[in-house]
Amino acid sequence: VHGFISQTVDGLGNETVDILEPSFAVDNTPPQLTFGSKARPVFANSGTRVTYTLTTDEPALVTMTVTRNGAVVHTAEYAAATAGDCALSWDVPASLAGEFLASFSATDRALNTGALQDLPLTVAQDNTMPVTEWTITGPSCETAAGMVLARDSAVVLIPTDECSGVRTTMYALESVERVYAGPITFTGGGTYTVEYYSIDNAGNIEPKKSAVFIVDTTPPAIIIRGVENNATYRTPVTPEIEITDALPCLSEIRLDGAPFVSGTPVDARGAHTLTVTSVDGVNNASEKTVTFAVDRRYVPPVREMDYRFTHTGRVRVVWQKPDCPDIRGYRCYLNGLPLGGFHRWARHFIKREYVDLGPLSAFHGRLQVEISALDARGNESARSQPLVIRTGHELTLLPPFWRRHPSFDGHDLHLHGWAADTNALKVEYAFVEDGKTDLDWQQLYDGYSDHGYYHYIYRLPDGDRGKTITWRVSAAINGRIYSAGCTLKLPPAERKKQ
Repeated sequence: VHGFISQTVDGLGNETVDILEPSFAVDNTPPQLTFGSKARPVFANSGTRVTYTLTTDEPALVTMTVTRNGAVVHTAEYAAATAGDCALSWDVPASLAGEFLASFSATDRALNTGALQDLPLTVAQDNTMPVTEWTITGPSCETAAGMVLARDSAVVLIPTDECSGVRTTMYALESVERVYAGPITFTGGGTYTVEYYSIDNAGNIEPKKSAVFIVDTTPPAIIIRGVENNATYRTPVTPEIEITDALPCLSEIRLDGAPFVSGTPVDARGAHTLTVTSVDGVNNASEKTVTFAVDRRYVPPVREMDYRFTHTGRVRVVWQKPDCPDIRGYRCYLNGLPLGGFHRWARHFIKREYVDLGPLSAFHGRLQVEISALDARGNESARSQPLVIRTGHELTLLPPFWRRHPSFDGHDLHLHGWAADTNALKVEYAFVEDGKTDLDWQQLYDGYSDHGYYHYIYRLPDGDRGKTITWRVSAAINGRIYSAGCTLKLPPAERKKQ
């Protein structure tokens, strides 16, 4: 520490002497540098920048000098105004290669300079392109058309570069290019083409490659023949199973819990459960179960029931014989009751595949018909699905028909139907061709039954043959007018016999 004397003389010659004792510290300590990044190989065939990060413990001027065989090839400085981090860079030329030495020093404000710190640096040429491969996470199966994936599988890209390392990997899906950041997933079933490539740190670009991936969301198709679900059979059955899928499948067939081979006859009496499961190569699974029974006492129900009206105003119910060789006959149930009642004498059966019921008015608006079949042993089938016939119309015109008259060379036309009140019945007609309404046909019969069935018979003259006639029947019933009509093409004229 040193002192100073200050002497001052004013204009009158007065002298003032002051002793100053300021305090000074002498700085002999050089600044210290700490490296945040170490030297690494540099691949400079496409040009690259090398950056070093350092930390100084006080404000200082940090200098970097790069030499090769003692010759300076690059210098850089960084003035750190405060203690802390600083960065020094070197843009390495693309054609430069070899061994280099990067030397660093720091000089503080007291001009103290720290010792040089040397870091070796290797600059090499990288002319090798990176290589990108792919793999699958999740179920997959390779086919001639491409790699087949499950709906939840993904594609993982694996880039490698043994020199400068991989900088980035790119891929394109559905014509949209993206930076690869993780497994590639797909939105749904279908065929996808993925293009991909990588770029290394030396700037080498890998040629684009592509791969086809098929996302399969379709489970195997299972077809069971020979038995129907919830069916009963009188004789042994032979179930046959067919499994189809675009991929190999692992399948299992079980009958009543035990392994079963397709095409094996089943003759054991009682109920059976046939279960088929199948899983394809990407874990799409299918399962189908059929329950059936083998019962020698079983009688199958009748088939294809239908009805039509007869010319007498009745309802004819028809059906087809069930697939059973020893059907003896049939029973008919009307609105839940057996035809003829429950009396022993009424428990007869029908020997043909139809039954006539009626007239319509006897059923008061709704007729439900069920038919069951009986075999030679007296076993009865389940009743058919109910056939419901609506009969509650106040006025009905049944389809007209004609017949050849037995006593003369001509035809009779029959007009018939049902009416709630036949006393108020009115019949109208007109020819379509000329609008003629004065029908001069001979009326052979007009009859009415107690149940409301009406029946008119007209003789058809030769002059009106081949024409088209419109019939309309109307009646005033309970204060309302009801009508029904139809159009009929009359039979053509007959050729005269020679």
